[in-house]
Amino acid sequence: MQFCEVVRLRKKRNGSYVLPIPAYIRKTTGLEDGSEVFLILHEDRAEGGEDAGVVYRIIASPMNPELFSALFRLTVALSDEVGSLARSAEVFRKLGLNILTSASRTYCRRIGAVWDLLVSSSDLRGKFQRDGAHAESCYWEQRQSVWGRIRDALGEDRIAENKLNLAQLNEYAVAHSELVRHLPLDDIKKTIADGRMELPSAFVSKILETYRRIHPHSRYDFHHAIIVADMDTGILSVTLPEPSERIARIELCMRDSPGTLAQVTQCLADRNVNLLESTSYLLASGRTSRWRAIADVAKAGGVGPIRRALADPAFTGLFSSPPAVELFESTSLWWPTWLKRIRRNWASLAVIGVASGLALAAYALRHKPEIEALLYLFSVVAALRGTFGLGRRLGQKE
Repeated sequence: MQFCEVVRLRKKRNGSYVLPIPAYIRKTTGLEDGSEVFLILHEDRAEGGEDAGVVYRIIASPMNPELFSALFRLTVALSDEVGSLARSAEVFRKLGLNILTSASRTYCRRIGAVWDLLVSSSDLRGKFQRDGAHAESCYWEQRQSVWGRIRDALGEDRIAENKLNLAQLNEYAVAHSELVRHLPLDDIKKTIADGRMELPSAFVSKILETYRRIHPHSRYDFHHAIIVADMDTGILSVTLPEPSERIARIELCMRDSPGTLAQVTQCLADRNVNLLESTSYLLASGRTSRWRAIADVAKAGGVGPIRRALADPAFTGLFSSPPAVELFESTSLWWPTWLKRIRRNWASLAVIGVASGLALAAYALRHKPEIEALLYLFSVVAALRGTFGLGRRLGQKE
């Protein structure tokens, strides 16, 4: 299962970026303070290799990428009795398999339990599938051999292999091997502290350089990031939005019935909302489910049309709570963004404006007639009122 979230980046004085990891993601993936992660810059290009077709993702893995080709995700059936877990763990020890993560649960007291685990085989460590068809064939033969030994030792009726996306993991491993040749290990191996992780400056600089080539007339910087967490492997995928994207988070608590999700997603598609990531899960079976999506709303005209569409009477009774649609500020520093920042920081501007007005009034009292001092003060208050009114109108349009 995967979870997705949008977080705000913090830029340090040295130019690097700090990524906050939400507490619920850290808890479910086991990435606590002090955990070390290996960082990989993964690049996906469309056919033709043009910059406009490139997508960068920063992969954060608690496992050494050399282990990716050696991973097995298994489910073992156990009897609910004393020592059953210990006996199975001893089998893995004798086979030379390292247990990386595991979780066991009893599905029926005094009858049976299930043990889900992620293991690695030293025989397959570092076996990247990139050296031609012969090397790939040898890899799969070795993998089948290891799986056969596991199945024979535990019993075919007691164990099952859950498929991993080995092709994707292999791409990550190959990208990591290339990075190790050019960058020091300290640059691609980071420690999580205070729930935050620093992104390598070399990764961010390369992404920023590419995006600026795609959008040469945009003063561009990173403010937000999209995190996708894989609960099974503990791997995080971090995407930095492009300048042309306007990122919004949509969270709906809706009725658990057939067709509900189809109705909602069709409504969003009709308004040109591009869903980037989404996840859903049950809150109360047969009654309520929660759906969270990260979307690009640039072609939809912001979040205003989405809010109005979801508030339509056609959706009456579909949602158990009002839909939550949050817009994250555009990363392009164009003039609409400056107006939005004025709206967001109106309180600070009000303090500055009042202080400036008082200073002008004091100056006028000393050097000009008293009536002109009052006019200075009234003009400052009127300007602040107009700025705040403009900010409110912009907020309503969103």
